Amino acid sequence: MKRFNYISSLVLMTMIFMASCAEKERVFPEFENLEKGAFARLVGGAITGPNGQNFNYFDVNGSNINIEVEFYDENQGKNVESYTIDVAHAPTNKKAQIAQTTSANFGTSVNGLPNAKYKFTFAQVLTTLGITYEQVKPGDRFVFNCAIKMKDGRIFNATNSAAALDLPAFANLRQFNVNIICPSSLGGKDMPYTSVGWCGSSKSGILELRDLGNGVYNIFVDGGKDPDFSFGAYYACYSPTAALPLGTLRLNDACNKLAFSGASQWGETYKFNSISVSGKDLTLDWVNDYAEGAVTTITRVDGKDWPPLVK
Repeated sequence: MKRFNYISSLVLMTMIFMASCAEKERVFPEFENLEKGAFARLVGGAITGPNGQNFNYFDVNGSNINIEVEFYDENQGKNVESYTIDVAHAPTNKKAQIAQTTSANFGTSVNGLPNAKYKFTFAQVLTTLGITYEQVKPGDRFVFNCAIKMKDGRIFNATNSAAALDLPAFANLRQFNVNIICPSSLGGKDMPYTSVGWCGSSKSGILELRDLGNGVYNIFVDGGKDPDFSFGAYYACYSPTAALPLGTLRLNDACNKLAFSGASQWGETYKFNSISVSGKDLTLDWVNDYAEGAVTTITRVDGKDWPPLVK
């Protein structure tokens, strides 16, 4: 028993010695010695607006984004002096400050922290950068860079803030992009149509443009279960039971420019000869490389006019 106690004591002393050595050899600084900064948390976890975190190319005055941030630091956000937001547009090489809020103008968030709220419009961004509508195009983006200035003069921005703070748990708003997009809203059901086929015969009925997202559409006529990219012309020129083009054909709307993509089950591709719009009526003159085609008129029934579509 004495031998056991002696060995146990020796092991205990060794463990204490090792622990004390480990204590002296720490490679991480104590919390009190760490540099403490701040970050701006995006309240709600998202930038919101009529088009989400985007500007609508066709609605300069109505497009906007809304942001709320609250400030975190070791003193409940009270060490933050100001929050600055710059905006840049790479194609024109323009950059400017669009907002700066000092601590004297901070509000208080629902969490009891200092906060700041912003609303930026598409038109405001253009004016801030000193560029015109004609100098931007769909697919462009504005890059917003944010910076926190502490009361001791230190600045934290996208280049020196920890990337871990970008995780959803922290939602640090240090940089974000706003894209210029062209929302497409051509979809609709029960739209009257008439197609005059290449054979001279015509077919009328009800058509659906089914929205597949991102400006891509499928075409269905008369309640059919399969897409019909002949707009009913196959039924007029062949028979009511004719095989339809099928394949990978799709109708694409890219900022009011219509085009077909893909090919039929027989490998045929489609194109438009002309496109015209008159209020609620859209007339499509189309043809495929098998010399089939038609002039199709589709009438919108949702109370809206067709946008100025072109080929």
